[in-house]
Amino acid sequence: MASIKKTLRAARVLHIALFVMVVIDFDVSYRLAPIQKQIPPILVYAITFVGLNEIGVAAFLRNRMIKPSEELLSSNPNNESALKKWWAEVILSLVMASTIVLFGLVLKFMGATWNVACWFFIVGTLLLLAWTPRLDVSAVE
Repeated sequence: MASIKKTLRAARVLHIALFVMVVIDFDVSYRLAPIQKQIPPILVYAITFVGLNEIGVAAFLRNRMIKPSEELLSSNPNNESALKKWWAEVILSLVMASTIVLFGLVLKFMGATWNVACWFFIVGTLLLLAWTPRLDVSAVE
C-alpha cells in the first residue's frame, strides 16, 4: 500500500512538472520573436499528422495497459509488476501529451501564427488534464 501511494505521489509530481513546462513553453513562445518568414503549409500538415497519430497511439496504449494494471492492483495491491506497468504507462502517456505542446512551440518558432500554434498548446493541455494520474488507493486502505 505504501508503494502504491509513493508511486501515485511521484506520478502527480511529474504531472505538475509537465504543467509547469507547458506554462514555461507558452511564456517562451510568447516572449521570444519567431522567424519572420512564412512556414510552408505542408510542414504544418505533417506536424499535425504526427501529433494526431501520437494522440491515437497514447490513447490506445493507455486503454491497453493502464486499465488492466488498475484492475490487477485493485484485486491485489501488492502486485509490484502491475504497479510498474501502471507507472511506465502513466509516464509514457503524460510525456506524449506534453510533446503535443512542444510541437506547438516548434511551429511557433518556425514562423507559424498563433492561430495554428495555439491549438497544439490547447490540445496538449487538455490531454494532460484528461490523463491526470489516478489510482484507487481507497480500496487498499
